[in-house]
Amino acid sequence: MKHVLVTGGAGFIGSHLVERLLNDGVKVTVLDNLSTGTLRNLDSSIRNESLTMIKGDITVQADVASSLRGVDSVVHLAAIASVPESIRNPERTYRVNVEGTKVLLESSVAASVKKFVFASSCAVYGDTKRLPIVENAPTNPLSPYAASKLKGEGMCRTYSGRFADGTTILRFFNVYGPRQERSAYGTVITRFVDRLKAGKSPEIHGDGLQTRDFVYVTDVVEAIVLALECGRSREVYNIGSGKELSIIDLERTLSSVLNAKGVEPRFGKPRAGDIRKSVAGITKARAGLGFDPHVTLESGLRAMLKG
Repeated sequence: MKHVLVTGGAGFIGSHLVERLLNDGVKVTVLDNLSTGTLRNLDSSIRNESLTMIKGDITVQADVASSLRGVDSVVHLAAIASVPESIRNPERTYRVNVEGTKVLLESSVAASVKKFVFASSCAVYGDTKRLPIVENAPTNPLSPYAASKLKGEGMCRTYSGRFADGTTILRFFNVYGPRQERSAYGTVITRFVDRLKAGKSPEIHGDGLQTRDFVYVTDVVEAIVLALECGRSREVYNIGSGKELSIIDLERTLSSVLNAKGVEPRFGKPRAGDIRKSVAGITKARAGLGFDPHVTLESGLRAMLKG
């Protein structure tokens, strides 16, 4: 790879990937409409001569075509990634996550791109009973977001043969780290941090015994780089830590890291579209990509709070 297009490159994961690629001597173009991403996320990269920033939309063919000039690889991160937002606005979610992906795939083929890496989600599995979750587990999306990601995966498989090095699908589990979005639809970690810092009780949806696999953003970036370098591929890989953690244990760990004494969580109704148990089986990613996550939860949380 010599020149990589990163869609959503001004976002949380994208900006970390841009930094890594530039540090590795790779030329990078970012396509981002800045609806959730921000140029502040690219502060350390924006003056790099090897970076081209294009404000545009993946659903607009002209924007996509201009961003693909000279590009040999694409990492497609741009998406509406919030489950609650997808439930509130399923039509927009479909337009961006499905139609936008189709525009990008078709334009990438026309531009003779060699490699296409698609960011999918563990949400495509739904509420599976068998843990850890492996890549050949049945899919059962429980939200418009999850359904849109599964549809995107299908299109990537359809187009894979038209790329010299194929398409690689990465199913991210719960990614966290510096620059994570803080909004009404922010992640559980950012919501907990904001509440605990303010001396307020974090709100847990349900009983807190639901589990997730939290993986630090630099480990995810490493997985993306490995996918770009892996040669011809038409594979799907889980990208997580391989460790299961309950939401109540996450809250306790954060309380300890923040030294938030005397603040107890409060419990609310379960959230629509949420799954009960989740942990990534990463044996395939270890074997196929050489993926080896190494950032522990506590060290990752401390780094996130510093960042």
